[in-house]
Amino acid sequence: MSTLELRDVAVHYGKRVAVECVDDVVDAGEWVGIIGPNGAGKSSLLQAIVGITPSTGEILVDGHRVDTWSRTERARRFAYVPQDPMMPVDMTGFEYVLLG
Repeated sequence: MSTLELRDVAVHYGKRVAVECVDDVVDAGEWVGIIGPNGAGKSSLLQAIVGITPSTGEILVDGHRVDTWSRTERARRFAYVPQDPMMPVDMTGFEYVLLG
C-alpha cells in the first residue's frame, strides 16, 4: 500500500481548464471516490496521476514525485483502465481485467 499526495494539481487543454487546484492526501488502505458531472475533470485527474495527461503541481507517492519516474516505474506502480478500452478481439473481459 502507498500514500498518494496531490499538491495544487491542475490540468489544462490549451486555454480550457479541466482540473484546477486539487490538494488531497490518500493514505495507504484508504478508499476514495471521485464524483462529478460529465466534463468535470474526473478522468483528466486520473490520467494526470498515472502520467497520461500533462499536469502542473506535484503528485507524490510515498513522498516521491512521480514525474521523476520512468515510464517503466510508473507502469509498475499504477494500473489505469480507461472507460472505453481498446480490447483485443480474442481476449475475454475477465482476461482484460486481470491485466490491471
